[in-house]
Amino acid sequence: MKVFDLIISEYLDYFFIKKRSPGLIRKLKQLAIKARREAIESYQKLKPPKIVPQDIYIENWIRDVVSLYLASRTINQTRIDNPPPDLQASVKFHLAFPPQLQTELRKRFFKTELKKRPSIWRSFQLPVKELEKKFKDVVKEKQKLAQKRGFSSYLDFFLWRYKIPKSDYQLFTNRIDQIIEFLNQSLSDIKSLPEGFYSRFNIPCFLCLSAQFPFRNFSEVIDWVVKQNPYLARFQNRIDLKFESRDSQLLYVKEADRFKIILDKNINFRHQVLELIHELSHLISYLESFNQGINPRVKGCYWREKEALRTEWNILRNAPAPLFHGLLSELLLSIREVLFEIELYAYPDQNLSQLYARTFNRCFKEARQRNNPLYLLDRGIIYSPFRSLSHIVGCYVLMTQ
Repeated sequence: MKVFDLIISEYLDYFFIKKRSPGLIRKLKQLAIKARREAIESYQKLKPPKIVPQDIYIENWIRDVVSLYLASRTINQTRIDNPPPDLQASVKFHLAFPPQLQTELRKRFFKTELKKRPSIWRSFQLPVKELEKKFKDVVKEKQKLAQKRGFSSYLDFFLWRYKIPKSDYQLFTNRIDQIIEFLNQSLSDIKSLPEGFYSRFNIPCFLCLSAQFPFRNFSEVIDWVVKQNPYLARFQNRIDLKFESRDSQLLYVKEADRFKIILDKNINFRHQVLELIHELSHLISYLESFNQGINPRVKGCYWREKEALRTEWNILRNAPAPLFHGLLSELLLSIREVLFEIELYAYPDQNLSQLYARTFNRCFKEARQRNNPLYLLDRGIIYSPFRSLSHIVGCYVLMTQ
C-alpha cells in the first residue's frame, strides 16, 4: 500500500491535480490493486527468459493504469470557436498554421534540391510576420500557464518534468560553447563541403556526405550492435521494428515481453540507422538497469537519456566515419534547437528569424546566416518545445565528466 501511495501521489503531482478527494484516492487504490493482480497473472504467462524483473514489471503496469486514468480525467475538450482564456493564443496559431500544413510544407521544401528551395519558399506565400506574432503570443501564453502552476518559467517546468538537476542545467548554459567548439573541431577534417552547405535553406548533414556507408539493411545494424554488447544478444529476437510518420521511439510491449522500436518512415535509410542505434542504446541501458534492479521509468527522462547517450557514444566513437560524423552534426543541430528555445522563452519579443540564424552560427562556426525564417518548419520548436533538452544537457554532462 505504501508503494501504491507513492505512485498515486507522484501522478497526482504530474497532472497537477490539487483537489484530492477521498473518493478519488479510493478509486485510484482500487485501480492499483486490480492492476497488480492483472500484472502478476500476465507475468506468469510470459515465456522465459523474461526481460523485466517481476517487481519492476508489476510496478510499471500499475503506473500505466494510474497515469492513463488521471490523464483521461485531465483532458479537456476545447472548442475552436470558444477556447478557454489560457489556450486562446495556441488555438489561433494552430488555426493559422495547422500541424498538417507544416508537415506538408516541410516535406515539399526539403525534397526539393537546394538551389530551387528559395523559389519554393516564396511559392508558399506564408505570412511570416503574422505567424511570428501569433507564435510569440503562444510562447507568452505557455509562460503564464507554467507560472500559474508554480514554476518560474516554461523552461523551469521542463526541468522539473524531465528531472534535470538545476545544477546540471546551469553548468550546461555556462559552458556549452566548449562542447560546440569540440564538435566543430571533430568535424573540421571534412573538406570540400557542397556549395550552400551552411545556407539558411539547408540543414547541414555530415551523415549523408560520404559515398560509402557501412550497412545495407537494419539486420546488419542490429547484428553489429549486438556484437558490442552482451546484454542485447540474449534478447535480440525480442525486438520488432515498425515504421511510422512520427519521431523515433522505443516501446516495451508488456503483454508480449517484447520491445518495439518505431522509426520515422519519412527520413532516409542513413538517418534511420542512426535513430535505430540510439533506440538500441536505450534498450541496452534498460537491460543493464533491470540487471541491477533499477527501474528506468522511475529515474526520469533525463537519467534515461544520459544512460542511453553513454552507451551510444561508446558504440559510435569507434564506428565508421559517416556514422560518427553524423552523430556529431545531429548533436549540433539539437544544441541549436535547445539554444533557440531557451532564448525564445526568455525573450519572446525579438526577431525570431534573426535568432534562428544567430543560434545556427553559434553552433556551426563556418556559417554566416543573417536571418532564417525556417524555424516555422521546425516541428520541435513549433509543436514540441524543449523535446531535446534532456538529451542535450545529458550530452554536455557526459562529455565533461
